Amino acid sequence: AAAVAASAVAPRRDDPNLVGWYLDSELRWGPDWRKQQPLLDDYLALPPGSPGRVVADRCAGDPDRFLRLLARRYFKVTAAAVRAEDPHHLILGTKMITQLTPPAVLRVARRYVDVLTVDDYTLLPGLDDLIQQTWGPFVPRTPTLDAFYAATHRPLMVAEYSFRAADAGVPNSWPPIFLVYATQQERADAYAAYVEPLHQAFWVVGDFWFEYVDEPAGGRFDGEDSNFGVVSTA
Repeated sequence: AAAVAASAVAPRRDDPNLVGWYLDSELRWGPDWRKQQPLLDDYLALPPGSPGRVVADRCAGDPDRFLRLLARRYFKVTAAAVRAEDPHHLILGTKMITQLTPPAVLRVARRYVDVLTVDDYTLLPGLDDLIQQTWGPFVPRTPTLDAFYAATHRPLMVAEYSFRAADAGVPNSWPPIFLVYATQQERADAYAAYVEPLHQAFWVVGDFWFEYVDEPAGGRFDGEDSNFGVVSTA
């Protein structure tokens, strides 16, 4: 962490145009589509005697306790590494996926971040509830993100969100979990309906649309091929 901060953070410590630093993006805090097991299981599979395994052995049978300890270690180390190289700018959290954020992680993060950042995509109807039932409990997602603020009492910024439509000349086949509107006007209406209640909340300090240019019709490195842009690739 210190080496990364020295390389990436130190050169911009005095940049007046910089707001702050993300510590990471969309980390896995437990079971989700990437892996169907708690993080404790991952660490119990490490070689005996390794630092993470030692803590995991003490938490065997208690994945919630291990998650709290892991989150505390993660945020303490990463925030300290950034602060050592740049005391001037904000710590912007880890762009947590709103549907996959355990309450325990927020209770730890609030001690280390200046702004809590979330990636807040609107999923197909019913998917939020299905995720809660399958992998939860997670912090409930609401139009104003009030549960996230209640757990942290930190300013919130939406670091990613987007909507897509079928008339942009790209397939919109991946990811398959988001709505595809028929037209750009319907897409714009969805944007307005999302942003209006969000910015009625005094704790929301900004939002960042994903992304500037549409993804390639043939897919980017991970197959995403969606009309997320405000500029066409045509």
